[in-house]
Amino acid sequence: MQIGQALAAAKEGESQMIVMMGNNLSLTSIILNGDPSIEHKGKLTCLDEQVKISQFYHCEGLLLCILKDDSRFVVCNPYLEQTRWIEPRYSHRPYGMDRFSYALGYVNTDSCRSYKLLRFIDYYYNAPEKQFFWYEVYDFDSDLWTTLDVTPHWRIAFCNTGVPFKGNTYWCAAERNVDVDEVLANRLICFDFTSERFGPLLPLPFSGGHHDYTTLSCV
Repeated sequence: MQIGQALAAAKEGESQMIVMMGNNLSLTSIILNGDPSIEHKGKLTCLDEQVKISQFYHCEGLLLCILKDDSRFVVCNPYLEQTRWIEPRYSHRPYGMDRFSYALGYVNTDSCRSYKLLRFIDYYYNAPEKQFFWYEVYDFDSDLWTTLDVTPHWRIAFCNTGVPFKGNTYWCAAERNVDVDEVLANRLICFDFTSERFGPLLPLPFSGGHHDYTTLSCV
């Protein structure tokens, strides 16, 4: 399914949404006014039929797809039907599952947006000697990876997906020295793709416990 054609043929009040069905990305039509309906339009044609996706992230039209059976990942523009394959420097896939967290963002330049990819793994345990973390950034313009020199004072749970906003990405997080069994997310943290640095932990207006699931959205 080509998104450009689908948008051109969309009815008044009809919204288009990309969803993951099984291990594929598909276009879905949603109508909320009048007679509400949801219609599956078909799989995205920008990705090969054999590509199986385990998770995906987005940033203002770009999709980052983490593959099920491949350590590589692919970024695609479904509207222009353009794709770019990226080879990671390191891979960690216990039981076949990619354990890295990802975020897409960009830097505004005079002529265009310069896109970057943040990739990190952060194993947090109450015992400091058992902690392990690794943060790196991929630059689309230079096609190079850079290891970030960070000592995190934050803790971002693997289940917490970042939300992009104006080129940067935000997560629900917690202070690193707080017992993980007590607090999973009671702060907000931002990664600035221009400076390639994390900002301060900002308090949320509530405190999420260990059994609470906190999500972010941008409207």
